[in-house]
Amino acid sequence: MGKNTNKEFEFSIIMATYNSQRYLCESIDSIIKQNIGFENNVQLILVDDGSTDNSNEICLMYQKEYPNNIVLISKDNEGPASARNEGLKYASGKYINFLDSDDILSLNSLKDVRKFFIKNKEIDVVAIPMEIFDGEEKEHDLNFKFEKNKVIDLKKEFNSPQLHISSSFVRKESLNNYKFETNLINMEGALLINKIILNKQKYGVIKSPQYFFRKRPDNSSIMDISPKSKRAFTEKIKNFYLNLIEFSFSTKGSVPKFIKYLILYDLNDMVKSKNFRNIFDTESEIDEFWKYFLEVLSYMDEELINNHEFIDNDIKSFLIFLKNNDFHIIERPKRNKLFLKSNEYIINKLHNHKIRFDIVELKNNKLLLSGLFVSNCYPDLLQIKAIKRHNGKNSEYIAKYVDYPTTYRKTSNYLGIDWKFFYNFDLSIDIGDYEESEIKIQLVYEGIEKVVMYPKIKFRPYTNISDLSNYFYCDNKIVKFQNKRFYIFNLTKELLLKSELKSSYNIFVSMEEFFLQSLFIRLICLLLHPIFKNKKIWLFMDRPDVADDNAKHLFEYSVKQNDNIKKYFIIDKNSKDYSKISKISKNIIHFGSLKHKIYYIFSDKIISSHVNHEWLNPFYYINQKLYSGLTTTKKCFLQHGVIKDDLSDWLRKFYHNLHLFLTLSEYEKDSIINGNYNYDDEVVQLLGLPRYDKLKGNNTKKEILFMPTWRKYLKNESQFKNSDYFISLNNFLNNEKLIKFLKENDYKIIFKPHYDLLPYLDLFNLSSQVQITMERSYQDLINNSSLMITDYSSVFFDYAYVKKPIFYYHASEYHYIKGYFDYETMGFGDVIDNEYELVDKVINCIQNNCIMEEKYKKRVSDFFEFNDKNNCKRVYEWLYSH
Repeated sequence: MGKNTNKEFEFSIIMATYNSQRYLCESIDSIIKQNIGFENNVQLILVDDGSTDNSNEICLMYQKEYPNNIVLISKDNEGPASARNEGLKYASGKYINFLDSDDILSLNSLKDVRKFFIKNKEIDVVAIPMEIFDGEEKEHDLNFKFEKNKVIDLKKEFNSPQLHISSSFVRKESLNNYKFETNLINMEGALLINKIILNKQKYGVIKSPQYFFRKRPDNSSIMDISPKSKRAFTEKIKNFYLNLIEFSFSTKGSVPKFIKYLILYDLNDMVKSKNFRNIFDTESEIDEFWKYFLEVLSYMDEELINNHEFIDNDIKSFLIFLKNNDFHIIERPKRNKLFLKSNEYIINKLHNHKIRFDIVELKNNKLLLSGLFVSNCYPDLLQIKAIKRHNGKNSEYIAKYVDYPTTYRKTSNYLGIDWKFFYNFDLSIDIGDYEESEIKIQLVYEGIEKVVMYPKIKFRPYTNISDLSNYFYCDNKIVKFQNKRFYIFNLTKELLLKSELKSSYNIFVSMEEFFLQSLFIRLICLLLHPIFKNKKIWLFMDRPDVADDNAKHLFEYSVKQNDNIKKYFIIDKNSKDYSKISKISKNIIHFGSLKHKIYYIFSDKIISSHVNHEWLNPFYYINQKLYSGLTTTKKCFLQHGVIKDDLSDWLRKFYHNLHLFLTLSEYEKDSIINGNYNYDDEVVQLLGLPRYDKLKGNNTKKEILFMPTWRKYLKNESQFKNSDYFISLNNFLNNEKLIKFLKENDYKIIFKPHYDLLPYLDLFNLSSQVQITMERSYQDLINNSSLMITDYSSVFFDYAYVKKPIFYYHASEYHYIKGYFDYETMGFGDVIDNEYELVDKVINCIQNNCIMEEKYKKRVSDFFEFNDKNNCKRVYEWLYSH
């Protein structure tokens, strides 16, 4: 413990520490370096709450350096509330702050706060803005209130809550009658600071200092810990919300509006919590939760809930439904209206909801429509229909309900109650060869009474039609959208010109961003239409900057075919692979160029190893909806990697609407057709991957190919360098036993990093036996190396195809949804999660001449459908005939 000088400081900073050794010095230094002058003005009280790391030793080091300023208290681990209460006993500063031991104060904080306190003697609390950093970079949601230095009167500005005591500074005398509640976790500070603020219902805010709140990359901070059972929910309601409500009644006789607003703000996240029922052990615990939750809601005004700025609309209606304990439906069939209500509060006006279309296309004499309707009404009570009128007769088409359970389009569940429903649908409407017709969309409610509604229609930006570019033509037909209806006309020059002029006029008067550029390109396309209308054009591409995948290999095969189809490869003119493509053909189009845009509009097919919209569509970043009616090219997906996981959250039909989805195995094809992707059988084709035609297994060098895939949960450098992923990779690449063996046997590890790994390569500490390569192609690496080590990268399928040995190094968690592929029973090599076992396996494999074991060779033969080097031929012939 530091010397007790009985000196009165300007500030006392109380810092509770528990296993914070990694961040503690940075936090303490942010206090010592304050421009107010640490030694004369600041007391730092360090309370080590039973740390098991070196936190106490670090605190002791600082205390010895500043014995007159730093007090060190060591105690048993009882939580931050208890530690802060202990620290308060020693505080002698005029103003108190509770800095967390992994956070940072900007160096001007104390000086600016003191100045504001001196100027505004009527307030007890001053707050500063919070910046979240490290594991996540963003401003706090409540930083809007720091636009200028001011005193907030919460009777008027009730919508400016203060939740964090750590970013607050408190006059010492205002703390005399309070202490932190030890029966709370995470929210004990919010409770205390609001009890203090409640006294005067005012507090100060200053904009220049900053409180840097660390979101730990490994999710180990106390804010990230999910307490079990009642501590997460019921006890928070009892000991924070209801405690604050009862305190308000006892001191003010009522609950001020700002307290209600604050509780609702915090309640929002609780309602959105996933797996609600799994948090509780028994039904009685759930009943207890609802008892206290509904009691809190009884104090909340419906108007305040409805107008709350930080609560999602769906949660507003959910809370009002719970508060009123009422949900009923008002049917108005004669007026084509339907209301979902809770008492007098209207939850939904279903007749005013929009249907949003994802897909509008003509294909095989059918108008295909796919879209989404969202409401709080059970999908079982709803039906979407298309009514086609042709030659004075009506035909009815009922939409097929489609489920997308791996995407955001699945039922939203709040506190165990299904509340927000996504009605995904597909419609297929027959269109005759010379037919002209009108199609309107109905939303039908089948309840006690039948209500037929005609909802508004909107289009996603990626749909081949929009409100502005409201037509497209295909197969000698024009499809137009106007007056909430689709119209099918036979294509004529006059109608095409009239439709284009109307769309151009709509775009012009809209003054949308990039509208002039759009009008220029549309004019060029209109003038070029007579030249291009009878030409067949195929565009090929891998990545904009790379040509080393299925599209490149298929392009090389296809340009040799005499079929009167114009074929072009899309690539950035600065790509290192540009010269490689130019040796195959001179038909190269620079990615993003005007020619790229024009040819994309007139192309029949875009044939690519990727599906990223921003790569395929050159209008993606220039307001693509202004071109929607022009961009009807068929997207043919050759794949980048073989699908083994469930990728339906990404490759779903409603977003990509593929014309071809290429596969190489019955396992893979079946997982897509019978999975959650929702593609028709005719789209998913088992033809083999074009790049496999040039894979070889007989050329080997003394090279170990090391190709781990990425982890999408890693968002920045701090997360990356502290991750098990990086640590396990770096440790393996520096294993002394392995490096020694490689040197003695003249082997190299060729490290081919994933694209997302490139920014972090400098963090690896690599020996001369490890070479990072970016220039060598995948084909070259696969053909010439002797064995492969990967984790979950689908590149192992390419390697297995040529029957070379593979090791799966599963030393860190993966992020994808598990699919059909099981590594233990279907994998083409041993699955290893231990660095030292992996090293022994690699050494043993090399000593045995890098031969794939027979059981894995059999698995290879069982998995792959084709091994005849005719994949390009099959894919080309399918594309030509479809």
